[in-house]
Amino acid sequence: MKSLHTREIELGDGGKTDLRTQFAALCYRVRQGKVQVLLITSRGAKRWIVPKGWPMDAKTPGAAAAREAWEEAGLRIARLEAAGECYASPGAATDFFYLFVGLCDLPDDITGVGGASEEGENIRSHVMSFDALLKMAEARETANAPLTFLVYWLAHHRDHLRASS
Repeated sequence: MKSLHTREIELGDGGKTDLRTQFAALCYRVRQGKVQVLLITSRGAKRWIVPKGWPMDAKTPGAAAAREAWEEAGLRIARLEAAGECYASPGAATDFFYLFVGLCDLPDDITGVGGASEEGENIRSHVMSFDALLKMAEARETANAPLTFLVYWLAHHRDHLRASS
């Protein structure tokens, strides 16, 4: 049996939001031994989030997360690590998240506006040090469960990821 991360999603007659499942990737790079991450702003709330999106027919969760990184930030993920799967709040919210961390070549000029025009996206991106992001999480400023989960996952695994980059 294939794991959930490698099994293709089949939407059938349903729409992409019918599954209430999203796929997200925290994109990072290692520069001079330091981990840096890319965050994007949501359209409405203007809060920092990671590239994420709804299921895509015949794509695995990892492929969907990588596609969102491309659509929303113009990034190609070189290596994708499965970080976890969770509900934002079981019983209170029905959205289920597949969460990944992706090694990318984050160009210095990546900041700006992007997103899929056919989806009406107007997404701003920003590269920051992982240490600054960790301080935001510790100060309770990340304000969303998937990002906060990924921050602490990366904090726990960054030495391994830095060494293997």
